[in-house]
Amino acid sequence: MSFPGNLPPGMNLSSILSSMGIDPTQLGSLQKMAGNALAQAPGVSTWWKEMPKDALAFEIVVFVIVFIIALMTIKIWRDIVLYVDDESYRNDVTLLVSAPLFIVIFCMLGNVFVRAAGLLYAISLTYVVLCLYRLVELLYGVFGGTAEFAKWLKLHERKINFGIPPVCCLTCLPSAAPTEKNLNRMKLLVLQTPIVRIAIQIALMIMLIEGVSPSSAGPLVLNIIGVISTITGIYTTHLLFRMTQEFLSDFGMTVLFRSVDLCQALLTIMKFIFDILGRKKAFNPYGHLQSPGVAAFWFNVGMSFACLLLCLLQFFFTRPGKCALFDSKFIKKTIAQRYASKMADGEQQAAQNNRIQSSAM
Repeated sequence: MSFPGNLPPGMNLSSILSSMGIDPTQLGSLQKMAGNALAQAPGVSTWWKEMPKDALAFEIVVFVIVFIIALMTIKIWRDIVLYVDDESYRNDVTLLVSAPLFIVIFCMLGNVFVRAAGLLYAISLTYVVLCLYRLVELLYGVFGGTAEFAKWLKLHERKINFGIPPVCCLTCLPSAAPTEKNLNRMKLLVLQTPIVRIAIQIALMIMLIEGVSPSSAGPLVLNIIGVISTITGIYTTHLLFRMTQEFLSDFGMTVLFRSVDLCQALLTIMKFIFDILGRKKAFNPYGHLQSPGVAAFWFNVGMSFACLLLCLLQFFFTRPGKCALFDSKFIKKTIAQRYASKMADGEQQAAQNNRIQSSAM
């Protein structure tokens, strides 16, 4: 460390640091921390100069993926505007089908502005966990609300069975009656996911500003809590989907609901795995970008390909003629009423067939 010009007589660097309340050991630690932070997150110009050819090739592929997903999403938006008459359904469906596009844009930006990759990931994850809550609200809404949903589950003898895959081997897990109170509790278990995630991201940003190392115990514990919270929300939605699997399949809503659920699972679990690999220095540095930053880069690339697959599924199955939410006449009735009518027609047809068989004998 040097200063322009000469120091005043009788003063040296140690005395100046002492007068500022900083000893040379502390200064060395601060310099090391700052140096590591800068080394892991180079500026845009430095990063693009140092980016290896293979990384540049994959980043160009990500740009192409963003363009393809944008075209497909715009087509889905057009269908939503033209065919979904119910405003509440229209807003929720638009929010849900936009998840792959939203995520892939932030993945692309995270690979361009590597210093802001963590913040961009936090924003995209917050968006997706909010989508998960709106997904549950939409599921309850198509049944006509929580009370009607509970009636439908009781009518079809469905229970809240906690022993489902991947924990079906735990036979000790209980089951619960599908009462309004229990359904509201399940909704709260999903709602806690975005609240906990936002609180954790705020805490992580405060730690970063205060100079806490991302590899220290505090951020690691917070990330583990975030993963547990997210898995709880995903598991709860999985329970709801299992109880209404036949219902969702009959009316073409399985892909819409499952794609958002899978999107959040991939975004959380893949990030957690890549962060561990980055801390273990499983990736070679790319110039000034150290292993954690390289891990974040390849996470963004992998997540971009996952978003492309999810968007393709939405493009082919969340559209008029495939998904009942696009049927304007159908929206005038609740899905539960239509399903009940369908079941009644089936029972009537079965009874008629039995009468024909009896008369033939």
